[in-house]
Amino acid sequence: MWLCGISHHITFFKLNTNASVVSIWAYEGGLLQTHEEKLVFAFYKESGEVDLLTVEALSLVWGLQFCQEKGVEDFEVEVDS
Repeated sequence: MWLCGISHHITFFKLNTNASVVSIWAYEGGLLQTHEEKLVFAFYKESGEVDLLTVEALSLVWGLQFCQEKGVEDFEVEVDS
């Protein structure tokens, strides 16, 4: 269980996204989990020839789109870059 950093209340969901670049090929993905660390969904995508900061941003956008499609509204986001 985690506490939201700003308001210090318990959020029910956490979106965690990540990306990497190997040679020149970029990969992105992430997951949404409950406050009890149960997996709600996970995603992965190969993004082609993209720099690391761009693919990190794309991963976040893709994760936010999934949350919107699933109707998830109250969640915390964690990105490592």
